[in-house]
Amino acid sequence: MTPKESCEREIARFFKKYYKFCASSDSDDLKELLATLCSAFEKIETFTEQRLKKNERYIALKALRNFSTHESELLNDSRALKLHSPTLVLADVGLLCLIPVDAINYVIKNIRSDFTKRCVEKNVIYYDKFVDLYPALFNISVDLYFLVKEHSLVIKGDGYLSISKAIQYEVTNGHSHYIDGRIVMLDGSDVNVFLDSSVISIDERVAETSSLPIDEDGLYSITSSYSRSPLEQVESMKAEDKEHILQKLLSTEAILIKKNSSGEKVGHMNRELHPIEVVIANEYLESI
Repeated sequence: MTPKESCEREIARFFKKYYKFCASSDSDDLKELLATLCSAFEKIETFTEQRLKKNERYIALKALRNFSTHESELLNDSRALKLHSPTLVLADVGLLCLIPVDAINYVIKNIRSDFTKRCVEKNVIYYDKFVDLYPALFNISVDLYFLVKEHSLVIKGDGYLSISKAIQYEVTNGHSHYIDGRIVMLDGSDVNVFLDSSVISIDERVAETSSLPIDEDGLYSITSSYSRSPLEQVESMKAEDKEHILQKLLSTEAILIKKNSSGEKVGHMNRELHPIEVVIANEYLESI
């Protein structure tokens, strides 16, 4: 088997394990996923004769792989957000890979490289008791997809087909391929209380998802109903959460601010916005 063929096989294996991980509550699946991820990146480096030292997500996840392989267990708890939660939240995705914050702090403390320490800190979402690793895993799968395209690799399997469909949907509808992973509470409540009391198991999430209709893009279709208007919800939100959403809209160019012929600043929408995002974008436009 050539280095290219071996690389293609390992990447296909990663996407297979990634989608298994997304539908599993088994903590062993994270360890296997990290091992396959690092193997895939190492084989890309062998095939391309290039080092991927600048990918900070890879550096972070490799450090966690090394810890789980050579020293101890990460003891992750895979959880999910309810599709129809009575507590209103805004999140990029509905899955969580929660690791005790003490475990991550221990890993960071025992990493020799300051650069690697910063990579880990930057690529996990911190809460009071846990850090969420899922956004890094999601984003590294996107990185891997674009490496496949860059090097004209041929990847087979349902796992790779699933991410291809998702990315094509994002291209068509103007969505960012990457997520920041932060959960925003639309009622201004404490996200840590929400994580303690309102998240569900992966098995429960899979059961919820299986009942959803599938749209023409081959993706699950979710409709939401709200008892309060978006304006009322925004009024309840914390100022830092509103600012976070605004900065994400600007940084991902979901909205662009331009001057019209009269010199007036106007907003241009590059994708369909969530009702909460619409209110926050309009408030920002009025303020400038």
